[in-house]
Amino acid sequence: MNITRLASLVVLSLLFVSSAAAQFLLRGTIGGLVTDETGAVIVGATVTLTDLDRNQASVAATNEGGLFSFPNLVSGNYQVLVEQDGFKAGVSDIVVITTNDNVRVDIALQIGDVTETVEVTTAAPLIQTEQTVVGQVVDEALVEALPALGRNFLAFSTLAPNVSSFPRSGTANATWSVGSHHTVGGVAVQVGGGGDNGLYMNGVNINDSWLGGTQYSPSMENVQEVKVDTANFSAASGRDISTTSVVTKAGTNEFHGGLFNYLENEALNAWHPFVKSESEPGQRQDKLQRNQFGGNIGGPVVVPGVFSGRNKAFFFFGYEGFDN
Repeated sequence: MNITRLASLVVLSLLFVSSAAAQFLLRGTIGGLVTDETGAVIVGATVTLTDLDRNQASVAATNEGGLFSFPNLVSGNYQVLVEQDGFKAGVSDIVVITTNDNVRVDIALQIGDVTETVEVTTAAPLIQTEQTVVGQVVDEALVEALPALGRNFLAFSTLAPNVSSFPRSGTANATWSVGSHHTVGGVAVQVGGGGDNGLYMNGVNINDSWLGGTQYSPSMENVQEVKVDTANFSAASGRDISTTSVVTKAGTNEFHGGLFNYLENEALNAWHPFVKSESEPGQRQDKLQRNQFGGNIGGPVVVPGVFSGRNKAFFFFGYEGFDN
């Protein structure tokens, strides 16, 4: 094995390790309490968590306090099933997990045959008691519906509490957390860049320590959600005084994809208000011809006659080009 190949393998290994170590910044948790109808805890109940997008299941058991927990969950839709001898099975409705989310699902089992199932409605709590973080998740529906200045995920930062687009004096194109300036011992949050503010993509730090901002920005067509935390986040964020995390789309059991093209052309623009008419001598519009184009596709890995990755292996590919 030559030195170049060995060095490449070492670098690749380090990237995988650093990526895996950073994933906790994006993972969510589903936990809860299992009781009977009288409120007494049930010990040793079998709890099955199903990822509905990929049809993958994880199994755990309630502890001596009747509690269960499924950490390190990627964003998506989940369902909880609880089974115990002498009780009807209890199944939750769909539980949506977003970036660094912590959702509690309590299930009360009814006496009966385990082959019977009782659906348990889990309403979203009015107050989040599982964590104290101050922030905002911009989910896939909002990412697709809202315009993003410059087609950059950082444009969604101003939707978070305490964040304003008002720039600090002497700092151009910066976004600061105004609320932090008015808190005792608070610090300024420069979401658009800065060494103390964490910018992450799929758990990997993408801060540009030299120029500020990000080293890489994914195509908006490949963004699943954006999470901005401005205060009270956990020590998992390390030295960061704020974090902005973007999660890209991933493959599921169904094939999905699309094509796009964003066109700008002077022929589509209105004339300048001080130009009387197009036919006025010497008058013309400034030339503007710009295209942002591309597409994406994702789904299960399938090699006909050889391998089917349904419920096991998935892929997602996206491309964006720019012609100016």
